[in-house]
Amino acid sequence: MTEVKTGLAGLKWVASAILCDTIKQGYAHLERDVPQQVEDLETNLLPRLKSVITAAENSPEEIRVKKWLEKLKSSLCDVEDLLDEHEYERIRHQINGNKCNKCLPAHPLLETLQNLFDTLTRKVPQNMKLLEQLKNLKNTAIEGSTFFKLLKNQVESDATISGTSGITDHDTVTSVSDYKIFVREMEQEAMVSHILGSTGTDPQSSTTKRFSVFGIVGAGGFGKTTLAQHIFDDESVQNHFNIKMWVNMYQKLDIVEHTKEMINSAFGGKWQQEGNLENLQKELRKKLNRRDKILLVLDNIWWDQSDKDQWKCMLDPFKPYANNVTVLLTSQSKDLPHPLLPAQIVSLIGLEKEKLSSIFSYYAFNGSERIDPNNRELLETIGDEIIVKFGGSPMSAKFVGMQLGKNPNAIFWRGVADNENFSSTAESLLWSFQQLYEKLQRCFLYCSIFPKGYEFVMDDLVQLWVAEGFVKNEDTGELVFYELLSSCFFQVSNGSTDGKSYKMHDLVHDLAEALSKGDCFRIEDEKVIVIPSTTRYLSVLVENVEEHKSSISKLENLHTLIFLKESFGDLNGFFAEILVKLKKLRVLHLNGDITILTEIEGDLKHLRYLNLAGTTITEFPRFICKLYNLQLLKLNSYIDNLPNYITDLVKLRIMEAYDSTNQITIQTPSIPYIGKLTLLRRLEEFQVRKVDGYNLGQLGKLNDLQGTLKLKNLENVESKEEAMEACFNNKRNIEELHLLWGNDGKENLDHEAEVIESLRLPPNLKRLTIKKYKNVKFPSWVLDQSVIENLEFLYLCKCDAIEAIPNNIGLSASSFELLVKKLWNLRKLPTLPTNTTCVRIDCCPLLVFVGTDELDESVNQISFELKQFVISRLLSIILTMQHGDIYMNKVLLREWRIIEEICKDEEFAKYLNQASLDNSYDEPPENNRHYALQEWWSGHLQRLNYIYSRSNPMHLLLPSNITKLELEACNITDDALYECMAKLIWLTHLKLTEIMTITTLPLKIAMQSLINLRELIIEKCWCLTSLGGIGVVTSLKTLNINFCPCLRNDMVLPKSVEEITVKNSYLPDGFISGPFPFLKSITLEYCRGLASISISHSSSLKKLVLYKCPDLCSLEGLLDRPMLKHVELMYLPKLVPGSFTNEGFGIVQLDSLEVLKVSGCDMSSLGQILKSLCSLKRLELFECWGISALPELPESLETIQIEQWPELTSRCQEVYGEDWPKIAHAPERLIW
Repeated sequence: MTEVKTGLAGLKWVASAILCDTIKQGYAHLERDVPQQVEDLETNLLPRLKSVITAAENSPEEIRVKKWLEKLKSSLCDVEDLLDEHEYERIRHQINGNKCNKCLPAHPLLETLQNLFDTLTRKVPQNMKLLEQLKNLKNTAIEGSTFFKLLKNQVESDATISGTSGITDHDTVTSVSDYKIFVREMEQEAMVSHILGSTGTDPQSSTTKRFSVFGIVGAGGFGKTTLAQHIFDDESVQNHFNIKMWVNMYQKLDIVEHTKEMINSAFGGKWQQEGNLENLQKELRKKLNRRDKILLVLDNIWWDQSDKDQWKCMLDPFKPYANNVTVLLTSQSKDLPHPLLPAQIVSLIGLEKEKLSSIFSYYAFNGSERIDPNNRELLETIGDEIIVKFGGSPMSAKFVGMQLGKNPNAIFWRGVADNENFSSTAESLLWSFQQLYEKLQRCFLYCSIFPKGYEFVMDDLVQLWVAEGFVKNEDTGELVFYELLSSCFFQVSNGSTDGKSYKMHDLVHDLAEALSKGDCFRIEDEKVIVIPSTTRYLSVLVENVEEHKSSISKLENLHTLIFLKESFGDLNGFFAEILVKLKKLRVLHLNGDITILTEIEGDLKHLRYLNLAGTTITEFPRFICKLYNLQLLKLNSYIDNLPNYITDLVKLRIMEAYDSTNQITIQTPSIPYIGKLTLLRRLEEFQVRKVDGYNLGQLGKLNDLQGTLKLKNLENVESKEEAMEACFNNKRNIEELHLLWGNDGKENLDHEAEVIESLRLPPNLKRLTIKKYKNVKFPSWVLDQSVIENLEFLYLCKCDAIEAIPNNIGLSASSFELLVKKLWNLRKLPTLPTNTTCVRIDCCPLLVFVGTDELDESVNQISFELKQFVISRLLSIILTMQHGDIYMNKVLLREWRIIEEICKDEEFAKYLNQASLDNSYDEPPENNRHYALQEWWSGHLQRLNYIYSRSNPMHLLLPSNITKLELEACNITDDALYECMAKLIWLTHLKLTEIMTITTLPLKIAMQSLINLRELIIEKCWCLTSLGGIGVVTSLKTLNINFCPCLRNDMVLPKSVEEITVKNSYLPDGFISGPFPFLKSITLEYCRGLASISISHSSSLKKLVLYKCPDLCSLEGLLDRPMLKHVELMYLPKLVPGSFTNEGFGIVQLDSLEVLKVSGCDMSSLGQILKSLCSLKRLELFECWGISALPELPESLETIQIEQWPELTSRCQEVYGEDWPKIAHAPERLIW
């Protein structure tokens, strides 16, 4: 960042409402009236002081004013510290008093003595000290009035400029918008053309391997990253490169972190394993392929000759594929890394006025409908004068335009045009910062303790602001964050997959660092020796912290200590020594092998934020229960027991536990008398017990709870009064509620009804789950639209008595989802509102759906041949499956329960339950297996009789807006399914599981309506013989079939399908014959009937898995699939040599194949083609035959695994085996 004189900008926040708020808070603690001088200070003095401070900059009085502001800030921090101590002692006295009172009998005299003692404590030395310091702070603030006369002329002049700026003290902030505008289309088009023209070199034909490198160079704030992002997102670039990586260099080379970023940006997710360089580069190499086209963007690099070897090391994984690697880098300097000298450089210069004007207008006049047209014309004229000051910097136009747009006042704009200097981007950023409300300024400056390129998570940052006292609570903190985001001081991270990670532009970070000097500091270099003694906020990014022990221990005013990296050494001793000296800490974030914390509660009275998630502490440090100012506590998952006295932490707002990957594992463990933690915001689960301290009334005062709350064991609620004491109607921030009963064997149905009736729901509830509620009555609040007006999701599970669901649920919400499971007596679905998007019905046996024309059908029409067909197919599949009997028995056990509910015949049910359903054995005798299926068929006929004999059958009529439908273990006929499907034009996901009553999917006329269906899952539908008109569903992408043994030969799949997975089923020959131009994945496991597969016309196929398909004898087109990356051929006894193509081997085109697994097959044919697999990385061979020696293997091989093949195992022994030279080049060799 260009050096810019920051003047007093970093101190202006001190002389603001923050000052008066602190003074008022102090007098409130002392229970004294606020002096009139403080009122005068707030209403008269402070507004004038802002102008005084502005006028003092660049004047002879600047040094004096700066010293006064430093003194004022020091006094303010002293008061804040004393307030913490005062609050600590107040809580300690209150807690100790409560504990003593429990031991003494109630008596009026004792109460009188207690009140007298409380009065006397207001005169103790600590309070007198606080009073004295408040007076000192007030007097120091008043001293600022002495500058009025000295700076009279400047103040009066400045008042006309900034006095109407519109920046007022308030706690609400503007909403965030995602502003985007781009004006370098010509540069983008030219660079994209160069990039696409440079790639495509055949790696086999080129003897010189080198990267194609392109650079974007320009001054800070000139749009290098923006241009690179538009090139990266360009549709032609996205289509050309199949691997794309974005790495934020931020001027410092860190090979480990940058390699992690490469993996994460290209392949998604977060790297969680051990982060050493060897593992990371090994993982990166595994993911790369010589046929890949790779784009690597290195944003904001700085070249240092001493880093030459590190650069080579970082790029080493790409060298084998260099001819297919394109590197796009951005830098402020043309002096670039020697391994990456660009063939083409775009040098960004300042934008011409016309383009600057478009950027400025976009940000300044966004939402301009509220501006009077005449005023806008005037503002545009003044804006033209301001634009010429930007020196061509688009970043200046963006930031200044944003701030001016928030105050469309012509007088203010005129003052800016006449008096402000925007000659550099740094000047523009500084001015924009000065327009921020003081609370935002203080929060922004704090962020400089984090390094450049740091990914901010809003919740984490807001928690730190709250702990430091910059904002009152998380809600205000979020508003502050969004205001900074909307003002461009934060931006969404390029690597953010969920839009929840944010970064600072490096120039913005430079500004924060320059303005916070003396207060904020980072130790990110082992060579750092001196830390400013005034430092209040410190982060540590080095592993060896021992060298900095002495320096850190001397920071008596330190408020924040954050270890952002895992530290090493004797950390127990290190922290035992320094923490006793850092008495003013408010934030402590530890990281590393710390197993114990010394008892130091008396020295950490100010601590509000304690993060132990990154430590190895296994026993909860007892002294934490005496940190009475603690607001946030983060633990690791090793700590599983909390002391009862943790409820003494009455200011605790958040308590969480994290696992080793930094994911939340639990929220608040079960502790008695949790009701004392009245400020608690998160409580994942509360288990009601008939024990003191665990009654539901404990939740009565926890009105700040938010998110999800699970109430377990509601059968332990002893009365409706106890339920009402929970006061859920006061918990406005709870959006998801689970009401869970247990099975204590002592059901009191009337009592359950009283309890649920008395649970007044949170007013903003969106998701409700009710489980194991046994009463037939719904609570009355279900019928009250004012109570459930926001309800979007209802899940009812194991509510045995419910026969019907009210009709009006979900009527008011924008969308609604209904899930019902194991409602054994449910006989009727509600009339669902038109906004319903998801319905799932699971195991509701009395819920029967019959088509209009099926009422007169008779079960007698079901032939004996069909019975024999179904049972024989089932037996065939079960014998093929692994653990087939166990899998069958699990289905049959639920089937018996369903048939039992239908038949209501206890003797019949008892008889069925004895039908050889013991799943403790793997292979029961065949006659028992056959007998069990015959008995199931008899019960199935009883079910069909029940279905077709109903006098008032129901039709499954669902709203057309449904996008997801799942039916499991329920009774629906072919025609009923047909009638339902014909209207679901928005359906994207359909799942049918264990529907024994359907024999075919709907025919074409109904399936044609499913124009948006993308996923179809069919599982355990034993009587299903046809997929109906599935061939006309041209939107279908995923087809998943499991345990459907009776499919016949009349199936045609749509050409649109991309993924086919079939397991434990019978497939007719020719099931996969194509053409399927979009098919990417085929998985067939334990399938019978299928004799041949043709993938000749599946040009997009990338994955093929064939496992235990005993009838398969032909696989056409395997050797000519250039996109295929993963092949598994496992236990295919009939797949003999010559089975892979009808024309012999011909030309083998498997250039992209990376993984090949072969087991239980004849290898004589595959053995001849292994050496031609130029991209093969992993080869696994189990129990194969057909070759007695390994062929030549490709150099790309990284892992080879050979098991249960004695001939080859001996030949592959290290060093001495005949085939050892053929596998020695593979880094990983597993030979058993």
